[in-house]
Amino acid sequence: MIRISEKLRNFVSLAKLVGVKNAVVFATTRRRITFIEPETKTKLTFRGRSTDFVTFRQIFFSRQYDFPGLPRTAKTIVDLGANIGLSAVFFAHRYPQAKIVAVEPDGENFDMLLNNCSSISNVTVCRRAIMGGQGWAASYDGGNKLEENAIVFQEVSGQEVCKTSVPCTSLVRFLDDNAISHVDVLKIDVEGAEAVIFRNAKDWIHRCDVILVEPHDDQIPGVSAFIKETCMKHGYRCKAFGEGFAIVKSLNGIG
Repeated sequence: MIRISEKLRNFVSLAKLVGVKNAVVFATTRRRITFIEPETKTKLTFRGRSTDFVTFRQIFFSRQYDFPGLPRTAKTIVDLGANIGLSAVFFAHRYPQAKIVAVEPDGENFDMLLNNCSSISNVTVCRRAIMGGQGWAASYDGGNKLEENAIVFQEVSGQEVCKTSVPCTSLVRFLDDNAISHVDVLKIDVEGAEAVIFRNAKDWIHRCDVILVEPHDDQIPGVSAFIKETCMKHGYRCKAFGEGFAIVKSLNGIG
């Protein structure tokens, strides 16, 4: 739940970018607003009465993904749970020579991701759910979509598969299918699916230099501790940052 004081700060920040009138429209209706992000010069669209701008502030104002452990240069970045594309835009601006693969399972989020990244040549988007294996996944928490933008997916089969289901795959299969043998930065914000992804860490973790993960202990109690323990077993170190923690190979160090 967002506090009133934080909502006020968000409103003031948004008004500086798009004007008071548009900020009021954004805060009180479900209409979308579009503006040019000043740092990257990218045209972005947000949904009214959503947490889109909250995410924007975290990434571009609070610099959530800007920490000393990031590599100076990168060739490949994989963004799992790309949402509407804000993190992909950030990484594309920081690493203009890198190939960025942005993955998002939710249909509405994916459409906005596609739109927000349409002008960025080094971002490739893919609608897929990264889970435990090949099959289908479906949303089971769509009621709060516009308020929270946190769409939770779970694997389904048989009669549970419907027209809104999305293909799912394991992370190692996704990397193999896209010919990705090395990942400089892997971002994971997948609303609880991180548990099953890290359960199979031995299959893929050795390909990654830096992993930025936002765990969801409210959905999967103890998942943070599980991820940290798993990564330490594979020679990685963890350090808190933003709403999650960074995982870096011990030989690189993270301070």
